[in-house]
Amino acid sequence: MKFCKPVRGTKEEQGRTSTFDYVTLSDIKSQHGERFLEQWKIFATKAQPVLINDQEVYYFADYKHIAYRTDMFLNSV
Repeated sequence: MKFCKPVRGTKEEQGRTSTFDYVTLSDIKSQHGERFLEQWKIFATKAQPVLINDQEVYYFADYKHIAYRTDMFLNSV
């Protein structure tokens, strides 16, 4: 399975800057398709999105973990 290409983001908290990799829901849809995205969102209910430019994005590590689960679920049916 191929994954979305991660985007590098930064955020500042308490005077510290940290970087992280993330993906958007539109990235997931374009890489995997609508059916995959809908199931992915069901599995992602406990993942905490981050706001970047007023858009909810997901940490790449969370996306990848849930993508494996989604792929196994959709391909086992």
